[in-house]
Amino acid sequence: MKSTFELLNGVEALFGHMPGSLFFVKDREGRYLAANEELVRLFGATNEAEVIGCTDADFLPAYIAEGYRKDDRALFDNGDTIRNRVELITTPQGIVDWIVTTKVPLRNTAGEIVAVAGHARDYQREVSTAAMPEKLRLPIAHIRKNYGGTIQVIDLATASGRSVSSLERAFRRHLHVTPRDYIRKVRVHEACKQLIQSQDSIAGVAFACGFSDQAHLTREFKRIMYTTPAVYRRSHSPE
Repeated sequence: MKSTFELLNGVEALFGHMPGSLFFVKDREGRYLAANEELVRLFGATNEAEVIGCTDADFLPAYIAEGYRKDDRALFDNGDTIRNRVELITTPQGIVDWIVTTKVPLRNTAGEIVAVAGHARDYQREVSTAAMPEKLRLPIAHIRKNYGGTIQVIDLATASGRSVSSLERAFRRHLHVTPRDYIRKVRVHEACKQLIQSQDSIAGVAFACGFSDQAHLTREFKRIMYTTPAVYRRSHSPE
């Protein structure tokens, strides 16, 4: 019978031919045991050998690396699988993007967790497909256009001809988040872009992106991006 890691080599080869998909395996110390071509390119490396044995801290800003490390440690501690979690990421090139992440623990023959395997795919590509129901396109477009103003879920439901509970089920099924979570992530995504691209004050960015004040932005930003708006701006603004 093939070992777990021999089987993973085949899985890695599969994801290597899927555009927009990241695949990786890390050990308990956060060191990469495997990384597909897409992840290698994202890290700015030339081949997988340059990634194997390294950690996120070797390629990403400290706040991102520490956030991922805490995430991985929690999986090692409780053994719970993470399925289809929608996340915002900022690439080393300063591009803000959305991904859908799944992580599973890998166990040895004694049942001990020895590694974590992860797969992340392009969220924007997934939600922009023709499979998206027509009645979801309207609320999605409204949120993306009006993120800086007041958005009520009940108004989104009414405009799309659904009840609130029906709209929430549709969002979870097709977008993997609730309408409220989607609104928060759209606003934080826009805040990320403005923090990098503009010289506006953080309070001004908060107001422009639909947050009640700077403190509100900071709370939501830290929960989603693992850091504060001020640290994020310093980490990604051109020198």
